[in-house]
Amino acid sequence: VQNSPTLAQVEAKVRALDGRERTLVSVIDRDRQINICGDAAREVIVFRTEDVTDGERWELPLGGPVDASDVVEIAMGNVSAPVARGLTVDVEAALKIVEAFLAKKRVDSGAGTWRGGEVLTVRPSLP
Repeated sequence: VQNSPTLAQVEAKVRALDGRERTLVSVIDRDRQINICGDAAREVIVFRTEDVTDGERWELPLGGPVDASDVVEIAMGNVSAPVARGLTVDVEAALKIVEAFLAKKRVDSGAGTWRGGEVLTVRPSLP
């Protein structure tokens, strides 16, 4: 936990994600929140919202077309869930999204953004 982390601090934590011991980076700014989970060496999922109190405001930047038959395993500790590859991004794309979040700006991935309460249905959860 760090209060008011710098971009460099958040970047270091995101790059350290391994999906096993280092599983989740969350940045909370009042009602705004961004969560990055997965393995930075492979692919990560980015969840963000401008208002955590409104489930319909959650967003998930896409890494490509979402094809339910093309899945990857995203691990969070001892939990692993199959996720459509299009719902994941590489670490460089995730860092651009984080940088915009910290600057209180928005950036969409080239493949678009999935918005709404159903975004939360793909969120891996720890037991």
